[in-house]
Amino acid sequence: MSLPLTAKGRVSRIYTDMAVFDITAEGLHLREIAEGVGLAELRAATGAPFRIPDQDLPRF
Repeated sequence: MSLPLTAKGRVSRIYTDMAVFDITAEGLHLREIAEGVGLAELRAATGAPFRIPDQDLPRF
């Protein structure tokens, strides 16, 4: 089953129980990561590539 793409470009941030991502023209950028979640675990759960900032990530 597939659904048509609607409202393309309307979302600028994704919030999950594991992380917060900004959506940019370059793709997903990791903004915050949940306490106790590692990058390997997040990559395995996400299913999409994302960029990691050079500075320390805030935790929530």
